[in-house]
Amino acid sequence: MIYPNLFCKSKSKAFSLIELSIAIIIISLLIFVVSSADSLKSQAKLTKIIKEFQAIEADIYSFKTTYNALPGDMTTAYNYWQSECDNIADNCNGNGDRLINYDTDANDDIESFRAWQHLQLADIKSDFNATGTSLLGEAVIGSNIPTSALKGLGYTILNADYSVHYYANYIVLGAAKSGEYANGGGLTSLQAYNIDKKIDDTHPLKGNFLTFYDTVNNCQIDATNYDLTNDSTTYCWSAFKLP
Repeated sequence: MIYPNLFCKSKSKAFSLIELSIAIIIISLLIFVVSSADSLKSQAKLTKIIKEFQAIEADIYSFKTTYNALPGDMTTAYNYWQSECDNIADNCNGNGDRLINYDTDANDDIESFRAWQHLQLADIKSDFNATGTSLLGEAVIGSNIPTSALKGLGYTILNADYSVHYYANYIVLGAAKSGEYANGGGLTSLQAYNIDKKIDDTHPLKGNFLTFYDTVNNCQIDATNYDLTNDSTTYCWSAFKLP
């Protein structure tokens, strides 16, 4: 009887160290490519945000140069656009105090929302539908205020005293908030910091670009330092001071 060789080597072959190394390198490269793509996508969105701030500032400057008034605050807007703006002249016109007011007590005459409508009627900004009015003074992103490159965020123009500048006009970037302008959290502290780094001084509560928090403060440590330990939760909103 012929017995099988009990000591013969198995025909199956394990991966060699070289093959395992190559596989690890390929996996590492794939992870790097995916993470790099995500990083580039995030940077591209922040670049769009910066361009949006700059474009809005330029639009307001263009309007002011043309009409010698700020959009929303313009006292003679009805003379130019009449019923296209509103059937009531007082609702269309601002009060001319050089402040773009956000006044929820005068629902049909909120200069903050009328500002976007005036820009639209002047053919300076036309990529959204600006009705100029909103229930109880609430910002409706994509309707009475424009959307931003970051999903769920929009821009409000308004006058405010943020204890940094005395009653200045600002461009505010944030999420919609019930009964208010768009000052809900929508940015991470890292996103706000990176925008600040590009257009201002990297200080959350100093300079012309200010960052605040909505419900939980993971946005700033103090007036000069962002809290960069948490780069995932979106509790921050920001305001850029107009000249």
